[in-house]
Amino acid sequence: MQTPASDRLDAVRDRLALACARARRPLDSVRLLAVTKTRPDADLKELYGLGIRSFGENRVAEAVAKQTSLPSDIEWHMIGHLQSNKAKDCSGFAWLHSLDKQETATALEKTFSREGKCLNVLLEANTGGEAAKDGVSDLDSLQRLAEAVARLPHLKLRGLMTMAPFTPDESIVRPCFVRLRSWAQALASSFPEQDWTTLSMGMTNDFEWAIEEGSTMVRIGTALFEGFR
Repeated sequence: MQTPASDRLDAVRDRLALACARARRPLDSVRLLAVTKTRPDADLKELYGLGIRSFGENRVAEAVAKQTSLPSDIEWHMIGHLQSNKAKDCSGFAWLHSLDKQETATALEKTFSREGKCLNVLLEANTGGEAAKDGVSDLDSLQRLAEAVARLPHLKLRGLMTMAPFTPDESIVRPCFVRLRSWAQALASSFPEQDWTTLSMGMTNDFEWAIEEGSTMVRIGTALFEGFR
């Protein structure tokens, strides 16, 4: 018999609180983003009933379908790779975690300018050097991308996102989070007029390490829907 959703959510919140305590950080310094990709509407409605309002999706078409059938006060986050030709369908998102190309930024600016809305944007950094993953892999390239995005009035820079290698080896994972934090600090020095305070890093398998290294937003899917293993 599967653990009730409320118990799974409580377990996530308990571990999040313990990680904050170890890092000597206030609990409200870390946001919980429910990763709902591939999950049916019923699962999202269950979490909504438990008070969750921030949902993360990987595919635009799937997210758009959910946006039309779920409550309007949900804050939608696009966390998957976004191709520029999909930008026209993204007006229902409040956040994009995965911006890594100027071309995509330009397409998004056109969409959100037309809608008279703004999009919160995180630049995606490939801090683990994995060839199979998207994201900008060095600070110089991040600075060039940040400079381009800062010129677009309907995109609001809010910080950085990364996905560490999927491994239980703390010595591999934790340095990725340290690197993202240091890159955010460097960008804050170069572009002090922009907001670099959001660090989206940490998932079910590594969010506690991420919190200890400065994460302000953790992306949790498996633990919320299947529990910890």
